[in-house]
Amino acid sequence: MLGHPLPHHYAGDILAQMASRRLFIAGITLVLAFAVLLATHFWLLRQEFNAGIEAKAQITASRLIQPASANDIAAINRILQSLHDFPVITGATLFSADGRQVAHYPNENHAVARTLESPHQNSWLDFYWQQKLEHDNRNHGTLVIRASMKELIKRLSWFFGIGFAAMLISLTVTWTAFTSLRRKVSDTEDDLKRIT
Repeated sequence: MLGHPLPHHYAGDILAQMASRRLFIAGITLVLAFAVLLATHFWLLRQEFNAGIEAKAQITASRLIQPASANDIAAINRILQSLHDFPVITGATLFSADGRQVAHYPNENHAVARTLESPHQNSWLDFYWQQKLEHDNRNHGTLVIRASMKELIKRLSWFFGIGFAAMLISLTVTWTAFTSLRRKVSDTEDDLKRIT
């Protein structure tokens, strides 16, 4: 036995509610997907950042072994000054095997790492690395490097801005299309009422 068909305005309201719910779910899904993408991008940038600093610390430490063992301060300073080509490194300090500060490298006006305890004083934007100067099972000192994540945060901010703008435009276009379609359905319902 067939039931009575719903009035046109009820049918339109039900369709509008279903469409709006699906649009809301699609919007939430898009936001969550963007959040996951942002977190993944940050993780990849952080991995790249850590790998770059670690490689630079190892290379610099290996170059410092010979001058450190000979206590050649001039050569040590020249090697530390070469860190200028790596802008994310804002400071570096070489300590002797007994913990004395031998030389340090400042970059611009940033404070440099001055103690062996610096790796335990990481902040949100600044991180420290320790690299031992070891050769033939002998410790010739420790290199402490301070690096800034400001450039990484800047790149992440650009990524967030572009992604957020694209998501906002997408949601706006979809909502505009939905409201336009709803308006046309409403106009059609009004025309059917006048005919009947």
